[in-house]
Formats: sequence, structure tokens, C-alpha cells
Amino acid sequence: MDYKIGKIEDITTQNHNNKVKRTVKLRIEDNKFAFFEFQGKNVNLLQGLKKNDDVKLYFEFKGLTSRLGVHYNNLIGKNIKKV
Repeated sequence: MDYKIGKIEDITTQNHNNKVKRTVKLRIEDNKFAFFEFQGKNVNLLQGLKKNDDVKLYFEFKGLTSRLGVHYNNLIGKNIKKV
């Protein structure tokens, strides 16, 4: 499992067919951003976290291809801790 250390810029919540997904926008090195999806029970890991918190975010890559042949590279959040 990989990780990134950075500052939370935003946390958004989306609900698709009664499945909740939360996305963390994380400011990482060189003022770049990365977006990490937390799904299922892992959305609860974000409780108490807010914008400007410094965190260590653990994630894995999940690439998929849609039925239409579109390729996606997703960054799936697995754990997150304040630093």
C-alpha cells in the first residue's frame, strides 16, 4: 500500500444508487493535488477531519475499463491519519 502526506483541501460526498463515496482533495508536494476516493466502511475514517488538516493518507491503485472501453485509474483511500 502506498501513501501520501499532505494537507486536506476539500472533502466531498457523493451518493450513487444508495452507495456513499467521499473524495478527499489532498495538496501534496510542489502544490500539486491528488483526489482519493473512500468507499464503503472506509468513509467513516474521514469523520473529524477537515480542510487544512495535515494527514498521511494510505491508498491503492484500482484501474478499470468500462463497458464502453473507457479506462480509469482510481486512487482508493484505505486509511488516513492526522500528522
